[in-house]
Amino acid sequence: MIDVGSVITFRHGNGKSLYAGQVIRMKENGDDYKIEVRGRSGKSLVLPSFYKSGCMIWPDYLMADTFIEGGWEALTERGFVNSYFFDAKEAREQDQKDREARKPSMVKEDQRYNE
Repeated sequence: MIDVGSVITFRHGNGKSLYAGQVIRMKENGDDYKIEVRGRSGKSLVLPSFYKSGCMIWPDYLMADTFIEGGWEALTERGFVNSYFFDAKEAREQDQKDREARKPSMVKEDQRYNE
């Protein structure tokens, strides 16, 4: 949950760069928030929309900076998050092979109950 004092990353301006800052004021606008963020330089910036600015909440600046530097891979490498890669196509193919291997036993079981 976002609150005053939260450290966030956000996109501003051209939307290509990520920045980090600390929330100093916030106002609820329906389902969204208008927030004022202060960076480490001391300058503050008003973001009209929490969601449209691509904000993410972090526990501290270290994790926010790590995410800015290298994304989720960097967070995983430094042990901040646990992650694994899942190949959905390979998993579907393996599931189909497993189903095909079970078919003969399923047919025998069905025959036994239908007699």
